[in-house]
Amino acid sequence: MANIDSFIPGESEVQVEESKLLDVPLLKSYNGIPEFWYTALSNHKIIKQEIHEKDIPILKKVKDIQSETTTNKVNCQYILEMLFCF
Repeated sequence: MANIDSFIPGESEVQVEESKLLDVPLLKSYNGIPEFWYTALSNHKIIKQEIHEKDIPILKKVKDIQSETTTNKVNCQYILEMLFCF
């Protein structure tokens, strides 16, 4: 496993074998960063104002978020689709 210095831009490059990029069982074994989406949303200056105490337990279960932007002459809207894992 590479050390943290290898992830700092300009310090060095991380070499990953191409075969590991396509190793589906290996990729499925990664769990990701715990509560990543909750942390990201609660640190957003606008979105955090809309998060209430009762939302926190469910936001901690979000595994993925996909977004879609719709625009017209009057306004711009965002549609967020959340995938939860219980």
